[in-house]
Amino acid sequence: MSPSRPPHALLLHHLRLVLCALLWLFASTASSAAPAPVDALPDQASAITPAAGEALGHRPWAMVLCKFADVPAEPAPLSYHQQLFAGPAPSIADYWREASYGQLDLTGSVVRGWYTLPRPRAAYLTEPPPLTANLALLKSDCLAAADADLFYPSFAGVAMVFNAETDGAARGGCGQRTTLDGVEQVYGFTYLPSAQPLSVGLTIHEMSHAFCLGHSGSSYDTVENGGGPIGSTASLTALTPSFSKHVHPNAYHKQVLGWLPDARVVTVPWGTERAVDIERLANPGPQGALLVRVEHATAAHQYLTLETRLSAGYEAFQDTNPYLDRAGVVMHAIDTTRANGYARSGTAMAVD
Repeated sequence: MSPSRPPHALLLHHLRLVLCALLWLFASTASSAAPAPVDALPDQASAITPAAGEALGHRPWAMVLCKFADVPAEPAPLSYHQQLFAGPAPSIADYWREASYGQLDLTGSVVRGWYTLPRPRAAYLTEPPPLTANLALLKSDCLAAADADLFYPSFAGVAMVFNAETDGAARGGCGQRTTLDGVEQVYGFTYLPSAQPLSVGLTIHEMSHAFCLGHSGSSYDTVENGGGPIGSTASLTALTPSFSKHVHPNAYHKQVLGWLPDARVVTVPWGTERAVDIERLANPGPQGALLVRVEHATAAHQYLTLETRLSAGYEAFQDTNPYLDRAGVVMHAIDTTRANGYARSGTAMAVD
């Protein structure tokens, strides 16, 4: 450690950790299967090309605003959604640029609407109770309403926004092979119903599902309240609708998406000890590991990960949010066989 740096480990820009694989904290969480998340649509893995689930390269999205025939209210104007989703920083498109270290480019994303759907809200809900949203009908009618204004094959995904609640859940899914405008291709889709102005956290969360990420959770809480866009360091429900504050995905999910170079991932074999400099995950400097993986003694599908969270960029800490006001090292128990709604991305459980 450089003598010029302060001694307070959690405040360092670089943290030097001694990792001992004899400390294995996730045995109790790795064996329990998490239920499939209600807001994650099943992916169609057989229809996905190897790179289709990766959030890499130029992948513009379209956001389509649709209102039910019997609900005329528009929770926020088109201009609000244009800035939130595709505008200059701060925006969701810019958030993904920062979180991916410039490897996901949503330039060219557009927002269109509001369009009036051909049916009342009740027509999109199944009977009998409990009511559930008819997602196929919602998608068909919403996309058809905007078809004259969009050529869908130009986009990697479509975020559909509805002006009232349906069954109380938003959803996102990847690998949806769909024919639009005469072209069959794989899309990511999100369904975002809300009578209130669209939330940053909700949109980023469901887009994460559309990038084929499953939920993360916490050994101290239920799945989801572990945080991140999908889990692990901050609760989505605690986030304000501010454009400028939202945590990054956890390091494991960044690796799944192909955002972490191999040179910045350090693997520590079981039963060994190693000192590692861990750089902060958001807006990191050029040196240091971004993810440390501690192997399990016998199970290759189970391992421990460590990452560092320090205030930077969109992950700037805020006093009003108890999940975004602290620096530290976050530890996850990874089990790639744990059920979580997506086979490509085994659930990461925050354990410390």
